[in-house]
Formats: sequence, C-alpha cells, structure tokens
Amino acid sequence: MSTNLARQLQRQEVRHTEKVQIPKQKRRRITKGEKLFYILFAMGLIFFSIQIISNQASIYQINKEIQNLETELNDQVRVVQELEAQVQDLSKYDRLTEEAKKLGLTNKRENIKVVSTKK
Repeated sequence: MSTNLARQLQRQEVRHTEKVQIPKQKRRRITKGEKLFYILFAMGLIFFSIQIISNQASIYQINKEIQNLETELNDQVRVVQELEAQVQDLSKYDRLTEEAKKLGLTNKRENIKVVSTKK
C-alpha cells in the first residue's frame, strides 16, 4: 500500500505542477492586409488634409482680390462723384454769363434757349 500511496502523491504533484504552469500568451501580429489598410488610411487622411488646406488658401486669395477690387471701385465712384460736382459748379448760370462777358458775348433774349438735362 505504501507504493500505491507514493504513486498517488506523485500523480497529485504532477497534476499540481501542471496546473501552476501558465502557458505563454502569443503576441498578436499585425497582418499584411491590416498594414496595407492602415497605410492607405493614413495616406488618404494626409491627402484630404492637404486638399482642405489648399482650398482654404485659394479661398483666401480670391477674397483678397475681391477686397482689392471693391477698394478700387469705391475710389472710382468717389472720383466720379467729385467730377459730377465740378460739372455742376461749372455749369451754373452765373458762371456761364461771366465767362460769356469775358469773351465779349452779349445777352440777347431772342437767342437764349433753355435746355434741361434729365438723369
């Protein structure tokens, strides 16, 4: 019986030592397909980022040109208004009669015609 008892103890020890051993976990590797997918995703992300930045830069340039044109337009409108004011000043009746007298012209009622300008 002692041999049987020794064998039982030996079996229990073997079982006990087998349970204690923890199998090594295998490290999960990234497959070639996953690598390709990650690379394509990164390239797409970079491409679209560059596309967005270039679009924003072109929008900025166009807005800058629009503002420059608006400034030039406002300057031209101001010049036109100043010239219209000069035309009104130069076409006053008193000034015209004065200039006519300087040139030696006389004022005859039968030769005067009234002309009106409409805008």
